[in-house]
Amino acid sequence: MFPPSIDQKIYQSVFNMSIQSSLDGSIAYGKFLLPSPESERRNLKEGDVGSQADLMAFSLEVTEHSALKMKLQIYFDNPNAISSLAADQVSLEIKELDVFRSALGENKIIQKSSFPGGVQKLVKQIPPMMSDEEQVEQL
Repeated sequence: MFPPSIDQKIYQSVFNMSIQSSLDGSIAYGKFLLPSPESERRNLKEGDVGSQADLMAFSLEVTEHSALKMKLQIYFDNPNAISSLAADQVSLEIKELDVFRSALGENKIIQKSSFPGGVQKLVKQIPPMMSDEEQVEQL
C-alpha cells in the first residue's frame, strides 16, 4: 500500500485535510494512514460526534510526491455519506509551505501570497460518490 520512499508521518505536519458536511456543517478531519495497526481513521471534534461528520470519516495517504506533482488518495469509511444530498466541501490546509518549491527552476519556496486571500488552503466541492457499478458503467 505504501510506496517505500514515502514516509506518511512527515505529511501530518505538512497538511490538514477536512470535509465539511453540507447537511449540518459538521467537519470530519482526515488522518494519514500509517503502517501500524493502531492507526486511527476518525478524528472528530467533541461536538461533531453523532453528526454527519461521524459518517464521513476518512483517511488519506500520499501515493506519489515528486518535484512536479503530488498525489493524495482518500479512503472513505462510508462513501455513500459523502455529498449524499448536496455537495460537501473538502479543504486542504497547507501548514508547511517550505516543503513546496517552484517548478520553474528557481527552487523558490511557494509564497503565502500565491493563495487566494493569502490563506494557505484549497477548498473544492465533492461530487456525489457513485457506488453502484451498473450506474457507473452507464455513464
